[in-house]
Amino acid sequence: MTENAPQIGQIEGAVGNIMASKAIEEASNLSVNAASPKKKKLKKHCRKAAQLIQQNKFIEAQKEALAALDIDETSPLANHVAAIALDRMDKFELALQFYNRAIKYEPNNAELYRNTGLLCWRMNKLDAAETFFRLESQIAPDCWQPKNNLGNVLRDKGELDSSIELLRTALYQHPEQSELWSAIGSTAIFQLQTEEAIQFHTEAVRLAPSSGRAHHNLGFTHLTDGNCNEAVAHFDNALKYHDEGSFSQIATLNARSNALLAIGDLEKGWKEYEIRQHKHAPDFLDFLIPLPHWKDEDLKGKKLLLVGEQGLGDEVLFSSMLNDVLELIGNDGTLGVAIEPRLIPLFERSFPKIDFYGHKTGTVEGIKKRVILNQEDIKHFDFWAPLGAPLKHIRTDLSQFAQPIEGFLKPDPERVAYWKAELEKLPSGPKTGLVWKSAVMDIKRGRNFAGFDAWRPILQTPGITWINLQYGDAANDLKFAKEKLGVNIHTLEGIDLKQDLDDITALCQALDLVVGPMNATTNLAAAAGAPFWLLWPQNAWTKLGTDQMPWYPNTKMYCPKALNNWTPAINSLAHDLEAEVQNLNKEKAA
Repeated sequence: MTENAPQIGQIEGAVGNIMASKAIEEASNLSVNAASPKKKKLKKHCRKAAQLIQQNKFIEAQKEALAALDIDETSPLANHVAAIALDRMDKFELALQFYNRAIKYEPNNAELYRNTGLLCWRMNKLDAAETFFRLESQIAPDCWQPKNNLGNVLRDKGELDSSIELLRTALYQHPEQSELWSAIGSTAIFQLQTEEAIQFHTEAVRLAPSSGRAHHNLGFTHLTDGNCNEAVAHFDNALKYHDEGSFSQIATLNARSNALLAIGDLEKGWKEYEIRQHKHAPDFLDFLIPLPHWKDEDLKGKKLLLVGEQGLGDEVLFSSMLNDVLELIGNDGTLGVAIEPRLIPLFERSFPKIDFYGHKTGTVEGIKKRVILNQEDIKHFDFWAPLGAPLKHIRTDLSQFAQPIEGFLKPDPERVAYWKAELEKLPSGPKTGLVWKSAVMDIKRGRNFAGFDAWRPILQTPGITWINLQYGDAANDLKFAKEKLGVNIHTLEGIDLKQDLDDITALCQALDLVVGPMNATTNLAAAAGAPFWLLWPQNAWTKLGTDQMPWYPNTKMYCPKALNNWTPAINSLAHDLEAEVQNLNKEKAA
């Protein structure tokens, strides 16, 4: 849920399930008749390994496959089965080695290229995935599956036109394939063509009414379009057809939890939101915490460690409930919170009764891992849980979101005073902080943000003194504003807009107004009580079925009805901004 983006997703239109792999099916039924003793032993190990994979006994399957490789390390089947077992154990890098070995010894096996491409895709190695799917297409030119997978990978790489062209060609050749209809619909979403996407996904459901993936993707499209109740209905249909514990089932449960929250069904939504901790959930984060996991035991008098999850913005958002967690624990208990280290000074000042620790995150074999910087610091805690875990106990009704208008984060008052003095040196007019994008602007996140050029009516509002709060590379946009729009967006000296989070919060509190989408900076601004005007998609689950942001009472929302047309929301914000300037001028004149 990086920086509060709508945490939903389509089930990728990948064709090829390693649990139902052709290689596994054939290996599990291998005949050992008329084989030499060596080959007979090899086949027995491969057959046993395949049967164990079908029983989800992957460790045992790996041992059998390795025993087969001890007999003949050049066996394509033994290498393939070993790769699949390791794949299912999330040993991705090692699995990739065995897939490549199998390809080396059987270079014309199309399924090997497919399984390897699927693994690379899951590991976000998109260039490699593209290569393997193209090779599969060369081996099996009349097969639609590699074209489907390739089209989806091209979409994820942002090559939308190439994706659509490839998928349309495949669809003309195979109009009966539901997966291809669904794949085109999924790409249309990223072209912000939701009506077209709904048509494609509806046809996919018609062709394959028992396809959980098709139902899920239709639900995802409705959710993207802001029709959350319709989305829930389609997710419910999808769950009828998913295999228990499958990637697809977990993805649908995850999406449905967000849809439930988006329509305001908090009690059920938070309960289902726990699925995000499943290892097959989208954006799964593996916490390496050497403590018992809190399973909703009574916290009175206990020592609980909460660990920040997902993005920095989410850590700020969820911290709005920390004082309520303190009440659950009581005076005899202890609350510790592990957060992004850059937040610690600000949080220690804001929550003096809580102990704060730093965490760090790395990626191992394609899986994100999070640890506490110093494990010795946390040994005295009774339990640990992700930071959002208490939500299902203390945020089941909108009335429980009441926050002080002055905010719950407390920046250094001396720094607030310093920035107010610095702002007074700038031209007159409301000092308004501006953010317009996130650090991550890939094909999946970028659609949640209006392009910088679309901000023109807002930026050209007379009487505003704009203050740059945008972290990351903003030089080209700032130059465009000055040279093409005639707008000077002031970048203040003496502050790192990415690293100095405590000082950024002080600056935001010193401003008259902050305007922008949801990201780390604007979460800090709103949490510190700064007036915040939010330009954000209408389907954001954080609205919790309202037209506002219950987490931050000082936030005013502007939401486009469609992601391909931000103009009405932007014009509305610009109109209100101009009225705000006029009101302030009247107050000063009086």
